[in-house]
Amino acid sequence: MAEYVKIFDTTLRDGEEAPGFGLTPDQKFEMAQQLARLGVDVLEAGFPAASPEEFATVKRIANEVRGPIIAALAPPVEAEIDRVWEAIKGAERARIHTFLTGADVHQQGAMQRERARARAVATVTHARSLTEDVEFSPIDATRSDWAYVAELFEAVIDAGATTVNIPDTCGFAQPDELAAMVAYMRAHVSNIQRATLSVHCHNDLGLAVANSLAAIKAGARQVHSCMNGIGERAGNAALEELVMALSVRRDQHAVEHRVNLEQLLPTSTLLQQFTGVTVQPNKAIVGQNAFARDKNGLHGEAMLDDARTYGIHSGRDMLRARLEELGLLLTQDELNYAFAGYMSLTDFKSEVSDADLVQIAQNGRRAADGVFDAIGHVYR
Repeated sequence: MAEYVKIFDTTLRDGEEAPGFGLTPDQKFEMAQQLARLGVDVLEAGFPAASPEEFATVKRIANEVRGPIIAALAPPVEAEIDRVWEAIKGAERARIHTFLTGADVHQQGAMQRERARARAVATVTHARSLTEDVEFSPIDATRSDWAYVAELFEAVIDAGATTVNIPDTCGFAQPDELAAMVAYMRAHVSNIQRATLSVHCHNDLGLAVANSLAAIKAGARQVHSCMNGIGERAGNAALEELVMALSVRRDQHAVEHRVNLEQLLPTSTLLQQFTGVTVQPNKAIVGQNAFARDKNGLHGEAMLDDARTYGIHSGRDMLRARLEELGLLLTQDELNYAFAGYMSLTDFKSEVSDADLVQIAQNGRRAADGVFDAIGHVYR
């Protein structure tokens, strides 16, 4: 039986910290509801210490959104941890996520390192006195002394941490390098079996998803991500790309997840509407040009002519593959009707957008149910 990987969504915390991606309190609440429908395992609702407004928004999400674990970020100060707990204690399941700064993690002197380790243990111990679910992150871990990170992890797990997270804070790591670090932690943290090992990857070198997938292969069982890959600087690992890679390439990634693929596009679209920032047209999975057929069908024919290169053996299979990337899983009958509608649409439209494909899939389902003819009643 395949192992399970948890999807930790930080769209409303790390994602919203990027310039231009701020949401109103009502938008954050509605986005949290949509992320719950998407099926993320952990929803990091925000950073309650940032402002009274942020505290109130996180508290509303914790009190009213059901399904995911509701997490909030807490600085390593007891008073701030208490405040975070006040914000999230109404959740069905609440997680305190705390951290040490990069300055703490990069300490070189033995005395300084011991002081930082003691601070981490005290922080986690206090958080664990409030909730059974505590996550610990040493900021900029991938550029730190791995042996010291392992010592920190072992100490905080003994103190009650249930998840230990490796942040690639500056997007510096390479896939093989992060995989090696995950393997090192599994081998050198003696009590690692008592906690979930997680990664948090930034996209400064365009490798956040690749790094996350490499970490999963090496044994990480939680990954942080943001919808549409938003976040500080170049963003975080894109949730939609990550889960689709896990789904489409199960032959490579032998893990399961609970994300509802059919909710990927609606979630992406809602975020774009709220922020006013659209994804680039050629964005993987959710970009409008990710699947298009020119009027003469040349792209499709090229794919058919060289199945060894493209891995798709027919126009119908090509359509199925793109619909699955969009989270739209059709039966064979539904696909047949959808393909008929698709071919009809391309007779008079030069390019087919993802929005068209969503409509095509919906029409295919309705046609398979005998509601109407997929071609005649829709496209003419």
